[in-house]
Amino acid sequence: MKLPVTVIWGQADRAFRPSLGRRLHGAFADADLIEVPGARTLLALDAPDELTDAIVAIAQR
Repeated sequence: MKLPVTVIWGQADRAFRPSLGRRLHGAFADADLIEVPGARTLLALDAPDELTDAIVAIAQR
């Protein structure tokens, strides 16, 4: 069974760079990538509204 994958990735992290998020996204067939500008590793702290919006959008699919 193939389950949907969504990668939500902060764009301002210096260790986990945006290119790593794109690479992870590319590792899954038919995955979605949501890039969050200004967020770092802890999206829940850096961009809680954007993270919540993304989770709600995923749940409504």
